[in-house]
Amino acid sequence: IVEGRYYIGDDCTNNVAEYFGLIAALKRLKASPHSAGHLSIEGDSKLVINHLNGCYKLNSHRLMPLWEKARGLIRSSKGREFDFYSYAHIDRSMNKRADELAREAVHCETNW
Repeated sequence: IVEGRYYIGDDCTNNVAEYFGLIAALKRLKASPHSAGHLSIEGDSKLVINHLNGCYKLNSHRLMPLWEKARGLIRSSKGREFDFYSYAHIDRSMNKRADELAREAVHCETNW
């Protein structure tokens, strides 16, 4: 599990923030010494999860570069490809810690 908060400014949508969170977590995974054959991405943004698994078509020009960055990071880590990756939408009620971190990030301009 990758946990952290990331302040991205005041001018962004929830969907942009969800992609930034995913990208930040994937970058931390890539920088870690840990190896993983299976990458399981779970999130409470149905839009992001369904973009990643191909169920929803991506129409937003603002989200396209974020989706491309996330897909690139998912496909490899330190030059290694994951043997398998999966995506799962989880209900927001089961993801309270993520909401806490998001609220903290809004009030704090430091990242971790």
